[in-house]
Amino acid sequence: MLKIIECPDLPPVANGSVVSNATHAQVTCDAGFLLVGVKMLTCSNGVWNGTAPQCELGKNKRVMFS
Repeated sequence: MLKIIECPDLPPVANGSVVSNATHAQVTCDAGFLLVGVKMLTCSNGVWNGTAPQCELGKNKRVMFS
């Protein structure tokens, strides 16, 4: 019987979200933020194939303070 070794949960991504299952994790960024890094990670033998990306404010966006 084949046993799947699951990867640990990815840390939360600031200004974005992570959707994952036993073999894949996908990161999406909130509106106005750009993904820096890979969008999809793959789990193999309990290890992710990379590090979680980050969501950075888009270059043409301004942060408004009230």
